[in-house]
Amino acid sequence: MRSAFWILAIASTPACALWKDPEGWKAFHDGRDLHHFVTRPELKAPRYMVVKHHPEAIADGYWFVTPYTRLGLPPSTEQKDYIPCMNGAHIYDGDGNLVWSGACKYDNRIIFNFRPVHINGTDLLTFYLPGEEHGFNLSPADRMPTGVLMDDHYEEVSRIGAKDYLMDGHEFNFMPDGRSVLLTTLKGLDTDASMIGQKTRKVMNTGFQEIELNTGDLRFDWDPISHGILLNESCDTTGIANHGKDTGSWDFFHINAADKFANGDYLISARHMSTLYRVSKVDGHVIWRLGGCHNTSDFLLEEGLPFFWQHHSRIRFENTTHIILSVFDNASEDKDRGEPFGQNPPIGKIIILDTASTPMTAKMLRRFDRPDYGQTAALGSVSLLGDKPPETANVFIDWAFEGYISEYDYKDGLNRLIMEARFVSDRKRSYRAYKFPFKAAPTEPPVLTILPLGIGQDKIATAFYVSWNGATEVRSWAFYSGDSPNVASMRKLATVKKRGFETQWVIPTLVRYAYAVALDADGQPLGESVVTSITPAASDEKYTLPYPALQGMSLDRTPADRLVPPVHNKHKSAGEDSSVAQEKEAAKPLLPPPTLQLSEAQHAGMLAPDAAKEQVLPSLSERALAVANFATLVVDAFALLGLCLTVRGLLQRFHYRHRLASLASVSSETPLLTED
Repeated sequence: MRSAFWILAIASTPACALWKDPEGWKAFHDGRDLHHFVTRPELKAPRYMVVKHHPEAIADGYWFVTPYTRLGLPPSTEQKDYIPCMNGAHIYDGDGNLVWSGACKYDNRIIFNFRPVHINGTDLLTFYLPGEEHGFNLSPADRMPTGVLMDDHYEEVSRIGAKDYLMDGHEFNFMPDGRSVLLTTLKGLDTDASMIGQKTRKVMNTGFQEIELNTGDLRFDWDPISHGILLNESCDTTGIANHGKDTGSWDFFHINAADKFANGDYLISARHMSTLYRVSKVDGHVIWRLGGCHNTSDFLLEEGLPFFWQHHSRIRFENTTHIILSVFDNASEDKDRGEPFGQNPPIGKIIILDTASTPMTAKMLRRFDRPDYGQTAALGSVSLLGDKPPETANVFIDWAFEGYISEYDYKDGLNRLIMEARFVSDRKRSYRAYKFPFKAAPTEPPVLTILPLGIGQDKIATAFYVSWNGATEVRSWAFYSGDSPNVASMRKLATVKKRGFETQWVIPTLVRYAYAVALDADGQPLGESVVTSITPAASDEKYTLPYPALQGMSLDRTPADRLVPPVHNKHKSAGEDSSVAQEKEAAKPLLPPPTLQLSEAQHAGMLAPDAAKEQVLPSLSERALAVANFATLVVDAFALLGLCLTVRGLLQRFHYRHRLASLASVSSETPLLTED
């Protein structure tokens, strides 16, 4: 009977969800796609699913991503896409575990181009922070968009903005010499439009600037209108046709990347031109064009090489005769502005240019197709990892939507997919994603929470939860406890291997006060939490067991602690002292090691029933077993009720249509209601 109920539940739930919420049900708005931590309940970072096809070939490094939903949408407590804190700068390790969330630090705002840089012997984190133009209700000091630099303690050290223009978020690229940064700009203006058969046109003039880091002085300023780029070069045919309509400034150019050649010239990418430009360092004139949709390219492109609506161009190698570039070819556009229309698979491309030949030529050096054959109509990036040459280096690609990323190596003459990962739901995307080695030591201390855990009648254990947001060098945790908050009187309980963002551990005795010490790979202390006392459940907080897998647990629980398994005291050997047995038991990691992407959510009570059943818990309590079975029957009954309601709705709908048909046959003059 129970199996039948579960089949009905599975059958009825999607139908009900589709009926009432044809889009949102896929986004796990109940929170299962987000991390949930006991120690940091405010952090709701997106969870990753990770597949390692060839683990031995994956390059070292952390993922630097910036999850967001869409631009121009201010955060609101009514919008589940903006539950604090889930947007902005995030760091993950190679297993998809959260390392650092900066979402709360910057008020859950959208952030672009988050990555580490090395400047004058110092490791810094850099990113673009939007201003009031994206609808946020900010203080006057924060209303202008800016570039931010943070040190390796996650403390802000400087801000950099554009000169006489608004800073645009598409590019914030620090030069290798550590002396300057390239950033993109925008300004609206009216310009001559005679070349497209119009008198004047209000356009969004997007360009770039090079800013001196030490002084903040402007080194170079460029925009397309001032340097001979014509409106009829744009691939945005829809924008051309919108003349006279109230559509605001026309974004005919749309710069989205800027880089610098060794001789000081610049490489820029214009998405709405489907073109890469080399711009002179002397006067800003265009030296050559690569690509375009109106036969404007100065290169002969081999078959399969042309790119459209591209992102993230970078110079990877250059000498006197050849240049190697990387570019993310979106191959389609998200608003059908022009050819090619429709949704075409994106491609990561590494291109070699021969600038000494006549005509100049462009050929494909390496090509990376999106592994799942999906589309990326906007956003995206291509990064080369390590010190190998572009021909053989590992390549890290951000496919943007759903945070989808992949890594490739070069083996036996082929680009081999070695890793791919994506967010659990389609709630979020990331403009770009980077991968770099990085070390950081936060100024804020670790956070420890200890909770009581019932393991049987009149028996209490203690669950430890500890985390340190942003600490990269922690390898284990040492736990100390005592009957008073006096640190000097506390004794060490155990040293436990760090697992993911939040490490969980259980000791089968009641602990009243405790603190945790973070240890590095050599066992040296890095930082310690404050002393914390055990947090009892409030008298009115009683929770039934949601899944059969939770048999043997106390019913007096805090919500965040629902899925911590009880400790099983194994029989000690004959003659063994009870304190020794306790120490042995305490030294064991009694919580199972985290499986990929599920461990934090398991211990925060956010897993689906089937996933939760995977935990095998010892020493089952018969009383809890009865409660669990009863709770399961209740869930099954509600599932069956959901199916019944769905069937009832369908029958009512059929009856309604039949009734309308009957009325129509009685009198053709009777006005009938129409369906939505």
